Amino acid sequence: MSVSRDIGNSVKVLVDFISDKTKENIVSEYRKGKIDITERDLRVVLSLVESSCIQGFSLGYKEIDETVREIENNT
Repeated sequence: MSVSRDIGNSVKVLVDFISDKTKENIVSEYRKGKIDITERDLRVVLSLVESSCIQGFSLGYKEIDETVREIENNT
């Protein structure tokens, strides 16, 4: 496996963890009554968090990948 692929996988795991923890925290606060929204709206918010994290990874990873490839080519 290449360094670039290893880093990509690690970054994806991190983004997934951030997404999961964010959703868990939102659900926790909802259950405590600190977020006053309908259950339907909660599902929409959770879906938006997940899709935003995926989109952020997809759009932002290009810069990391280019940097890793540049480092690989210079070593």
